[in-house]
Amino acid sequence: MGKTTRLIALSVSFIYIAIAALVMAGRPATAAPQILGLVASTAPVPLTCTGGVCAAELPAFCLQRERTMPRIGTTYRAGPGTRITLGFTVAGGKRHAVSVNSTAAITALRDYHAVRITVPESALVAWQGHNPTIAVSGRASAVPVPLPTHSRPLSESEIAFVTGPQRRIVARALAEQAPGATLAVATMSRLINALPRHATARARAALWAQVIGSDRSVTAARGMKQAIKAHDYCKAWADTGRGYGMRDCLREWHDHRADDITEKAWDMQKPGM
Repeated sequence: MGKTTRLIALSVSFIYIAIAALVMAGRPATAAPQILGLVASTAPVPLTCTGGVCAAELPAFCLQRERTMPRIGTTYRAGPGTRITLGFTVAGGKRHAVSVNSTAAITALRDYHAVRITVPESALVAWQGHNPTIAVSGRASAVPVPLPTHSRPLSESEIAFVTGPQRRIVARALAEQAPGATLAVATMSRLINALPRHATARARAALWAQVIGSDRSVTAARGMKQAIKAHDYCKAWADTGRGYGMRDCLREWHDHRADDITEKAWDMQKPGM
């Protein structure tokens, strides 16, 4: 190899190194995002299956004020002590339920207000099941999947504390001081997931009746009143055909109530609380 050829080869190598450095620079290191709390399901939430995947959106809240909010699509996994249950109907009309902690994928949907949970449709095929639903246990949490680019990753001790003692304290506080907000977001979430993409006013009314049920003690609860108020407001908008649709309107109300839950969770982490 002549001197000129070696110089050309060396120059090309430097160019490749420079390009690689620029690519890596375009992927800045970031701290791991917040661990999220998942609101316990008051009733199973319907899943929508398409393209081999069954999905639903579920209410969430922030457990770590000091860490950054997750971007949409940030991947999570079920935290310690969390149980995610897939329900479905089998032959003969019997309902069956299985834990899907290891197969369910969790992604951030709207900051820390909601997550999207998906399970492979093959999980239903194996049981010959239909009418799938998803439910989340009490004291549930979602932990971000670690990435090599995390400059400040979550330590095992941090995860254990936030999903253990801290999560129990927050759960107790929410049960005592914010039961209305948790019931409201759980109810709105069920309706959001049940709504088809295009629904008539009559179909929406029938779905709402199914969601709230006929138990007067439940409909009289503070959280249910909040959900009913949100439903009535969004129904009025949807009926006029102006502005955004029923689902987007409910999502906006849902996220406002989810903020109330996050504020309460943060309050419980202040010194002296």
